[in-house]
Amino acid sequence: MYFPQTDDVQTLRPAIEMKLAELGLPATLLLEHHTKSEHKADFDRFRFKDSPHRIALLVDRGVEGWNVPALFSCALARKLTSSNNFVLQAACRCLRQVPGNTKSARIYLSMDNRAILDKQLQETYGETLADLDKTHRKSVQAKIRLRKLSIPPLVVRQEIRTVVRKDIERKPLVLEKPTSEQLSTITVRSMTIAEQNSSQSILVETGATEVITTAIQSNDVYSAAVDIGSIYQLDFWEVYDELRRLYGNDDVPAGHLRHLQRQIEQQICSYEVKSEIVERALALVKLDGFDKEFADDGTEVYTAEISYPIDKEHLLAPYDTWKETAKEFGFHYTPYNFDSKPEMTFFESLLRELNVAPEEIEDIYFTGAITDPKKTDFYVEYRGEDEQWHRYTPDFVIRKKNGKCLIVEVKDGRFKNAIDDDLKRDTNGEEARSTEGRKAIALKKYEHLDPEKLKYEIVYAHDEAVGSDQLAMITKEIKEL
Repeated sequence: MYFPQTDDVQTLRPAIEMKLAELGLPATLLLEHHTKSEHKADFDRFRFKDSPHRIALLVDRGVEGWNVPALFSCALARKLTSSNNFVLQAACRCLRQVPGNTKSARIYLSMDNRAILDKQLQETYGETLADLDKTHRKSVQAKIRLRKLSIPPLVVRQEIRTVVRKDIERKPLVLEKPTSEQLSTITVRSMTIAEQNSSQSILVETGATEVITTAIQSNDVYSAAVDIGSIYQLDFWEVYDELRRLYGNDDVPAGHLRHLQRQIEQQICSYEVKSEIVERALALVKLDGFDKEFADDGTEVYTAEISYPIDKEHLLAPYDTWKETAKEFGFHYTPYNFDSKPEMTFFESLLRELNVAPEEIEDIYFTGAITDPKKTDFYVEYRGEDEQWHRYTPDFVIRKKNGKCLIVEVKDGRFKNAIDDDLKRDTNGEEARSTEGRKAIALKKYEHLDPEKLKYEIVYAHDEAVGSDQLAMITKEIKEL
């Protein structure tokens, strides 16, 4: 369950515990993870079956990069002020099917968040919630096998950002005592999670209001100084003396700690972001990210399990059925698992074009389906509307024997106007408005950092194919590299 603020967790947790009690389940199944209740070790165990916890109450945790295959439901008990990628990221946490699982995932959304998810699905996958409702899409598993193990890395220039502390003289620490009451009043309502896939309100009030008064938790000055000093790498005695000045022989209320930490951050945490351009060798395939097996003849074979919707089985392309067209191009792994019909038809058309004059071409790779950073270094980072950095892997890399490369993205034609508009906005120093536009801008930066070796193009598909004019543009670009 994703909550807006830590106070919301404290307010609603008693209602969740009451519901668990009604179901005959212990409250120990709950795990809080946020700034006021850090349980990283328990949180990391959440993905394993031996975890004692089954329900996570999260604030600013468990969004991008959190992969829990055992998760089968999530609830967004928060209202967003902007249409960023948070809803899509959070919703997809419980959409990963694992072998042997027959249970359907469930997402609880308010109507506002449902509209945001619908928009983000269209921007990212070209599908709407209505499309998903029409077809019950079962997933099936398949195994891919690496065919080409010695793929030269793609050497590109990248902008590396580092956060460093400014070299300034720090003044002695001076803190002010926060004002708070010795008792806190929590208003608790009996709530239950709505049993619909989406509802106007995720939490529905079912009982009368109860008021519970609890004593504030506190730490002695010594323990508080140890915790604060370790967080900010401060001298223990400096922190201890300042807390002793404020609290004397009294304890430090837990509610004061965040206010004290904020004061410390304002006084000592002076940082700046530095960037530099460096050359990096990006591995298109990282063998360590695949499972190593041995064939009957004793040779090493690298494989990985993939999952894809059963209605996209026709987009699976094994090398054996394509080798007359591909010859030695492409298929660094088999089968290729394309995301869309336009990607497949573009690849097939491009193979035919390249085989007409193959002497200048090193190879062509479909890279769009391998996105796990354990399996590839080839991805770009873009800043989303949520101000967080996200990874994105483009679709194709065409490499020439002279060392130059063309990166190609296949996009739905519906995104063209938005992407073109965002590219213009970026040229004018304005912020992009769409997710697809932000991805395109990130890839353009690759091109701008190394224009002699790297080129980036987008082709747009209408219906189920890329137009002949788009294909002609790409073949022209390849010849001119």
